[in-house]
Amino acid sequence: MLDNTTTVSRRWSRSTRGCITCARSKVKCSEDRPSCQRCSRLQRHCQWRGDHVPLRERRRGFGPAKSRPQYMPPPVLPSKEISKDTVQQRAESDKSPLDWGGSPSTTSVNENESTTTTDPVLNHAAHYDEGMAMDVMFNQNIAASPQALLSTGHIPSRCSILFGPLEQDALYFFENVFSKCSPKTFLWSKLAILLHHAYDDATVMHLLLASCLGTVARNHPNRSVLTTAKSHFTMGTNSFVDGMQQPICNHTKTLMAFWLLQLTYRAIWDDKCRRAMKKLSSAVADYVRKHRLLNLFDAEESPLRDLSSSTSPEEKSAVDSVSSPLALPANRSLVASLLLFIAYEDLDSESCGIGGKVSRLVLSGDDASRSLFACSRNVHADYFGSLYPCEELMDDVARSRPLELHFLANICLDQLHRVQASGIDEDQLNDIVTTLHRLREDYSAIFLLADAPNPADTKLITASYSIVSHFHAVLVCVLVTMASASPSEQIQRDLAVAKDGLIRVIFRMITQRPDRPFMWRNQWAVFVMAREINDAIHRDSLLQKLGNSSYAMLLKEGRERNLGLLA
Repeated sequence: MLDNTTTVSRRWSRSTRGCITCARSKVKCSEDRPSCQRCSRLQRHCQWRGDHVPLRERRRGFGPAKSRPQYMPPPVLPSKEISKDTVQQRAESDKSPLDWGGSPSTTSVNENESTTTTDPVLNHAAHYDEGMAMDVMFNQNIAASPQALLSTGHIPSRCSILFGPLEQDALYFFENVFSKCSPKTFLWSKLAILLHHAYDDATVMHLLLASCLGTVARNHPNRSVLTTAKSHFTMGTNSFVDGMQQPICNHTKTLMAFWLLQLTYRAIWDDKCRRAMKKLSSAVADYVRKHRLLNLFDAEESPLRDLSSSTSPEEKSAVDSVSSPLALPANRSLVASLLLFIAYEDLDSESCGIGGKVSRLVLSGDDASRSLFACSRNVHADYFGSLYPCEELMDDVARSRPLELHFLANICLDQLHRVQASGIDEDQLNDIVTTLHRLREDYSAIFLLADAPNPADTKLITASYSIVSHFHAVLVCVLVTMASASPSEQIQRDLAVAKDGLIRVIFRMITQRPDRPFMWRNQWAVFVMAREINDAIHRDSLLQKLGNSSYAMLLKEGRERNLGLLA
C-alpha cells in the first residue's frame, strides 16, 4: 500500500429526500412514506417535502420556486373589452338556445380551479345582427372569465391565452390527430396556416381550442373537457361578435372563425347545434353577399375594377376597405380556400337536412366559382413563398387535378340538392347523371389510381381514394333519387354498379391505413354507403369507423326510427 494516500470514506451520503424531521435531527431517513420508521418508532410527527417540480415547469414558472406561492399574477386575458352597447344588447337578448350538455353558464377553463363571480349583466346572451340570422346564431351563455390561480402547468402565449394541460392536449390533438385526416404534410398545410393565425389572434385560438376539445370530449369520461370546450367557445364567440362590429373587416379571420364554428357544431351535433348550424349557414351567406367576396374572383365584376370607375368618394373608401386587403395574392388565395372549406362543410350539412345557403353561392358552377377554385390551389405557394419546398409544390401540382374532380362532383351534388328542394325533375336528374359520367371519362386516370394499392402511403393515391369515394357517393345519391321517382331496371343496374364501386374504394381505404381517422368529407361517403348497404355486417363495420360523429348519430336515429315503424 502506498504511503501518503488518503483513505476514501465508504460511508453512504445522507439522503436529501427523506422527511423533514429526520433531516433536522441530522440522521438518515428510511424514506418510507407516509411515515418513516424512525418517526413511527419515536412517535414523532413525520413531515415530508412537497412534490418535486420538473425543470421544464420551473423554467416556465413565474420566478423561482420559493417565491411562486407568494407571487400569483392574474391570468393574461385578451385586451379587447366589451363595449357598453354590447352589454346592453346582451342584457336585452334572450337566453341562449345552445348549452352544451346542461353545463353551468359560469364555468372556468378548469373546473378544479377557483372562479370569481362576474357581473350578472355579462351572463346574458351576446347579440349581434347582420343580415338575417346572426343575432340568433350567437346567442350564447357567457361564462365567467377564468380568474384561476396560475400553476406551473400554464404556459403564456402571444395571443394572450394561457395554455393549461387541456389546451396543450387540444393543440397536440390538432397537430397529430386531426391533421392526419389530410395527406398533406402538416408543416406545409392549410391547418398550419390556420394555427399560425390562431397564435396571433385570441378569437381564432379560442374557437380552435373549442373545436378540438369538443371533438375529444365525445369519447372522454372527464367532464372538465366539455366544460373547458364550452368556456373557450363562449369567449371566442363573444370576441368574434365584438370584432364583427368593427368598421374594417378582416375576411381571413372572419372566415376562419366561421369554419371553426362549423367544426364545433359538427363535433357536438345535438338539436341545438343543428339549429345553430342552420342559422350559421344563412349568416355566412349574408356575409359573402354583403362584402361581395365572390366578385373578388371574377375579373368582370371585381370591386377592384369598379373602384377605378366609381365617382363617389364614399363608394371608393367603402370598396377600398373591403378589397385592398385581398389585393395581395396570399390573402386572396387563402380567402378562396376558406370559402371552399366552408362551402364543402355546408354541403355536407345540407345532406343531413341542414344548411345549404353557402354551398349554393360558392358551388354554383359559374365563372366566379371556377375562378375561386383556381385561386385556392395557389394558397400554399402564395403563403409560404420561397420557403415552400419544391417537393410540396410538385405534390400540389399533382393533386390539383383530383381536387378539380372533387370540386366538380360537389357542384353536381349541390345541383341534386336544388332539384330535391324544388321538386324532382327527371330531366334535370338525367343531366346530372350525364355530367357525372362525362367527368368519369375525362378523369379516368384518377379512377385507375383509386384501384391501385397504396403500401407506401403515397399522397396522390390517398387523395384519389378520398375523392373517388366521394364521387361514387354523389352518383349513388343521384341514382337513388331517380329510382324513387321512376324505378327501372337500367337505373337499378347503374345503382348496383355505383354501390359496388363505392364500397370497393371505401374498404380499400380502410384496409390500407386502419389507424387513420376519417375526415368529415370521407365520413359523408361512408355515411351514404352505410345507409344504402343491405349487409348487416358491413353496415356495423362502417358504423364503427364513423365512431361518434354526426353521421353515426344520424344512422342510429334512422335505424331506431325504422325499428319503431316496424314495431
